[in-house]
Amino acid sequence: MAIVFLFDCGAWLRRTGDGMSDIGTVLKEYWGIVAAFVASIVWLVRLENRSISNEREIKRLSEQREKDLKNLERSQDQQNAMLVEMRTDIKQLLSRK
Repeated sequence: MAIVFLFDCGAWLRRTGDGMSDIGTVLKEYWGIVAAFVASIVWLVRLENRSISNEREIKRLSEQREKDLKNLERSQDQQNAMLVEMRTDIKQLLSRK
């Protein structure tokens, strides 16, 4: 759509012969297309920023998950050691009787 606008705009300026003096007229006739083009560019920039932000957040969450898994593994190892100790203590108590 923008390419058609540029070719049409160039042809119109060549027909009038005034060149840049009639750019106001061109903008007046095609303001909707120009506004849509500018809005599309702004939207694409915002979309790119959002994807970059999401990528950073995913990376941060991935690193946090790795830390949490390491902490969980350490905690489970401590619990297992405690259970083994309790089991041996219980066996010792039961063997005394």
